[in-house]
Amino acid sequence: MIWVIFASIGAFLDSTYYMLNKKLVQKLDIYFVPACVFFFTFLATLIISLARGLPDFNATFFIAILITSALNIIAIILYLSALKTTDISLCIPLISFTPLFLILTSYLILGEFPSYMGIAGIFLIVFGSYILGFRKDKKGILATFKHLLGNRGALYLFIVAFIFSIALNFDKLAVLNSDTTSSLAAKSLVLSASFMAISSFKSKNKLVMFKSSWKMLLIAGLVLAVMDICINIAYTMTLASYVIAIKRISIVFSTLYGHFLFREKGAKQRFFAALFMLAGAVMIALS
Repeated sequence: MIWVIFASIGAFLDSTYYMLNKKLVQKLDIYFVPACVFFFTFLATLIISLARGLPDFNATFFIAILITSALNIIAIILYLSALKTTDISLCIPLISFTPLFLILTSYLILGEFPSYMGIAGIFLIVFGSYILGFRKDKKGILATFKHLLGNRGALYLFIVAFIFSIALNFDKLAVLNSDTTSSLAAKSLVLSASFMAISSFKSKNKLVMFKSSWKMLLIAGLVLAVMDICINIAYTMTLASYVIAIKRISIVFSTLYGHFLFREKGAKQRFFAALFMLAGAVMIALS
C-alpha cells in the first residue's frame, strides 16, 4: 500500500498549503494569490517534466485539463473567500465531504466504485461534521446542519467539495493520459494565466503585493507542487475516492494549525470531530 504513504504526505502538505493560503489572503487580493502560487507551481513542475522528458499528449489529456481547470477556478475562488472570513479549522474539515460526492462522480466518469466498507466510512465523516458544528445553545437533531449551512464560508466549502469531486476525476484522467508532473504543469499554467487575467481587472498594486509576500507565495507554490505530485502518484495506484479520503487526514493538521497559529477557539471540539472524520476516511481507504 505504497499509495497510502504518498497520499498521507499529500495530506500533510495540503493542510500546510491551506495554512499558507489563509495567511496570504488575509493581506493580499484573493485573485492575485492563486495567480502567483500556481505560477510558481508551474515553473517547478515544468522543470521536472523537461528533465524527465515530456510524454505524448492525446485529445483526452487536453479535454481533461480544460475541464478540471475551469472547475478549479470556480472552486478556488469560493474556498479562498471562505478562508478569508471563516476559521481554518472549521473550513477545511468540510472539504472531507468530497469522498461522499466522489462515490457518484467517480462511478459516472471513471467507472470506479468503492466497497461497502468504504461507504460505511462516509457515515463517520458525516457524523464528524455533526460534531464539528454542534452548538450547545441550539436544540434539535438538525440544528448542527442548519448552523453550518447558515455560515456563508461553510456553505462555500460544501459547494467546493462537490466541485472538487468532479474535477478530481479529470485530474486523474489527465495523469493517466500523460504523467504525474506534466499534467500538473499544464493545469497550473492554465490556472495561473486565468487568475492573472482576473487579477488584472480586480487587483491593484500587484507589484507592491508581490514584493511584500513573494517568499511566502513561492513556498506555497512549491508546497502545492510536491503535494499534487504525491497525490498524482497515488492516483496511478488505486481509486480516486480512496486517495482523496486519505488526503483528508489534512483536517487534523488544519485543526492544529488553526489553534496554534491563528488562535482559533473551539479547537478541542473541532479536533474531536476531525478524528471521527479521519476514522471514516481511513475506513474508505482500507476498504
